[in-house]
Amino acid sequence: MKKNMVWLVAGLLSLPWGCSNKHVVKQTGFQSPHYKAVSDRLDLGGQVFVYVDIEGDAEKGAEFVDDILKKYKKDIRVDALQKLNVVQIVKMLGLDQVKAFGLSSYRDGNVFRNRAFIRKPGEPKGLTRMLSRPARAFEIARKAPADTDIAFEADLQLKTLYEVVAQVLREVMGEQAEQWLHVVHSPIGKLSLSYIQLIEKLDTRLVGMLRVNAGKHINIPGAEFSFPHTEVLLGIDDLGIVFDELIKLLGKVPFVKITEEGDWHFIESAMPMPGDLSLYNLVLAKQKSTQRLFFATSRALLESYFDEEKPTLQAAAEFKTAMKGLPTEGNSLHYMSPRFTAVVKEFLVNLSKAYPDAGEGVDLVSALLPQSDLAVASVRKNLPDGVFIASNSSSSHKTTLLGLSYGGTAFLGGVVAAVVVPAYMEYQQKADSLRYKEKSE
Repeated sequence: MKKNMVWLVAGLLSLPWGCSNKHVVKQTGFQSPHYKAVSDRLDLGGQVFVYVDIEGDAEKGAEFVDDILKKYKKDIRVDALQKLNVVQIVKMLGLDQVKAFGLSSYRDGNVFRNRAFIRKPGEPKGLTRMLSRPARAFEIARKAPADTDIAFEADLQLKTLYEVVAQVLREVMGEQAEQWLHVVHSPIGKLSLSYIQLIEKLDTRLVGMLRVNAGKHINIPGAEFSFPHTEVLLGIDDLGIVFDELIKLLGKVPFVKITEEGDWHFIESAMPMPGDLSLYNLVLAKQKSTQRLFFATSRALLESYFDEEKPTLQAAAEFKTAMKGLPTEGNSLHYMSPRFTAVVKEFLVNLSKAYPDAGEGVDLVSALLPQSDLAVASVRKNLPDGVFIASNSSSSHKTTLLGLSYGGTAFLGGVVAAVVVPAYMEYQQKADSLRYKEKSE
């Protein structure tokens, strides 16, 4: 841990923080043009405050890579790398739009109020398109039962991600990119639905909830421990087309029951599950009027989600505490109750007793969990000039900074992979073609 902190401090000192207790840059031409826009979204004077201006850094890094490629162009035998324009790829990804970011945390009793803001002004492009949907009121807070232990709601923009990846592949590989991209037009398994038809529906929204019933336990045959009865519900917008395909595939399977009731279409098991698993009666459902697809561990849980008379999560005292000071509208919400944390920690203790060799792994997972008496929540909200993220947690953004000290290396590796992998594909394809030609002759 001490070694990690040494690397963290060294990394932070190498960044252009531009702050010192001896000099304050005032409102002159020397001040970062994005400081006010970022700092206005943060809390000053707490345990953590970080501001970093990165305008132009992505392009400078790309220019550096381009210069290296030009220098060794004669030694590069892969066409894709010879034609590669890293600056152009950075702009396609929209990385040049990220101008600055900031983090802040302050302690309020036993909780840290954390804030983060990523400034990206201008028309969204590339990956920043995935952070451009307008904010909305969270359905999960209005629909989930009051005793929900985990709740989440998030924009899911996999169609946009596919479009960005396809654009980069075409830039790197040219016409040969189509040989790889044509795969998405193939059908998914035995369905008549193709991958691209599914992708077209994946700029969508995901909602989910989990509820633990600590009074009931599921015994696993042959295992020396049990786990509490846990109910799960997942919903995703606009994927009714998947349900329709499954109806065609499962319509004549004897142990599958397909029914329709009003606005709902259900696929359920016609046979009860064995042993303690009989507590579950898995159901896949489509709401006809909205084309939303839902999975639930029981029909009763799905009905409870849409019951307008029940006490809801947004009225629960623990949820209100977790959401203190957080936006009530946004693009993602994550909530965890203290009850869930306590149940998981108890389960981990029993697991380590049953399997002593797993002790170190169990201790690590337990250490990552929030305090057992603390409800935690986080919200992401897209704004016209950037992305605002706020959370109430048992840890501050010091943890985030430690993660960044490791994540920087991982990010660099990802960028290299994004450039090298398509080029390697081209090289491998040419090599295979040459070997085939030699065998034919």
